[in-house]
Amino acid sequence: MIKRGRTALVLVIFLAFLAGGLAADGLSEGVTSVARKGPSESFEERGEYCPPGIRIGQVESKLVAGSPQGEAVPVGLQPVLPQPLELEAGRLLVRRRTTSSGLDVVGYGASVVTASLSQFEKPYEGATAVRCAPDASATWYFAEGSSEVHYDERILLYNPFPAEAVVRVNLFTPKGQRSKANLGEIPVHESSATAIALNDFVLRQPSLGASVEVTRGRVVAWRILFTDAEGIEGVASSLGVDAPSETWYFPNGEIGSGARQQISILNPTKDEAIVTLSLVGRNGVTQPPKLVDVTIRATSVRTFVLRDFLKEGQQDLGAVSAIVRSTNGVPVVAEQTLFFDRADLEGIASEVGAPSPALHWAVPPASTRPTSEGMSLFNPGTDRAVVDVTLIRTDKGPKTPGALQGIELEPGGRLKLPLGQFTKGVPMMAFVDATSPVVADRFAYSSADADVAAVGAERVRGAER
Repeated sequence: MIKRGRTALVLVIFLAFLAGGLAADGLSEGVTSVARKGPSESFEERGEYCPPGIRIGQVESKLVAGSPQGEAVPVGLQPVLPQPLELEAGRLLVRRRTTSSGLDVVGYGASVVTASLSQFEKPYEGATAVRCAPDASATWYFAEGSSEVHYDERILLYNPFPAEAVVRVNLFTPKGQRSKANLGEIPVHESSATAIALNDFVLRQPSLGASVEVTRGRVVAWRILFTDAEGIEGVASSLGVDAPSETWYFPNGEIGSGARQQISILNPTKDEAIVTLSLVGRNGVTQPPKLVDVTIRATSVRTFVLRDFLKEGQQDLGAVSAIVRSTNGVPVVAEQTLFFDRADLEGIASEVGAPSPALHWAVPPASTRPTSEGMSLFNPGTDRAVVDVTLIRTDKGPKTPGALQGIELEPGGRLKLPLGQFTKGVPMMAFVDATSPVVADRFAYSSADADVAAVGAERVRGAER
């Protein structure tokens, strides 16, 4: 860990955003595949999986990587580069992707945290950030989604291993699960990625959850949504979660004029779930009565526009953190989307919540060219937390601004830290060290991309930094 001082048009551009590799390839409608060049080598424990990219029109995508240990680390980009790159001690690696292949990022001797940041001009203008995955899994879940007009949603499946995987994709609506025969046995070839355009398989649904079940092998799954609905144009994306949880935390949200925060909750189990959604703002906890003990039917999804459940005098809460808690022990999946339509912010951003707080987080940048950005911290525990934030950059050593050290968070406290004065429009990765468990995430707006972007933090693996 870093010691003080030392993320019916061919829309798999989707792939581009995600890890961004970007070659002039195209994918057809429905289920489509992209093969990675070269065999997949054995994957190290200290590596991460990043999805491939497809470019249609003018799109740029970059990979960012940093080491929590703060030491010099050889970083392999397989199979793109034959020799590892040298990630200097306390530095950030930023590299433009130039191929459509999937990417395994391996830290030789130390772990690395990676993310993909991309900009789009087609089919809708926007930008997004998403984390690469530290593990492959046999199951993945997504709570947010829509197949309505003006929405185009894609799921990307990446198989980095040298043996074919077979998956089944399940779709969930407020009325229950929708099984599609042509989504029941999808091959994901060895060292390849497969894109699934959900609009091609389901009628118009305002709320659409999904799960990926791997019947053979393991894969990694991401989701991207393109939209220009209600006059808000942008791109949103998220890395799936590999297991439901009884609790989900969202450090960053906003409710007010020109800001809409919605949380979708997927219950993939065969038991009814009872959940409560709570908000924490500048005046403490706000508990809308209609968001207490809400029923989520078995194998179904529900979407809650939070402002609709607040009293008239509470509908301008401003910045908030949110907690989703199952009160009957049935685990669920929760995902958040933010819509902005005002002078200083516009666009759409999504992220899956954190199932638990932690002492140490790595938080990738949410934009490669932010106009404004911030990081949200939330202390959901009963003990006071003192937080230090370290920023790493490409050209110099770590930054430890005094304003980002010794930050006190009382139990139940939240804080949004403005980072723009320190990053000055340059992508930097943040490392969070706290004395008591907290949760963190990142949010940015780019006027050049005319879109907002959000990226969740990744728990730092291994020993304390």
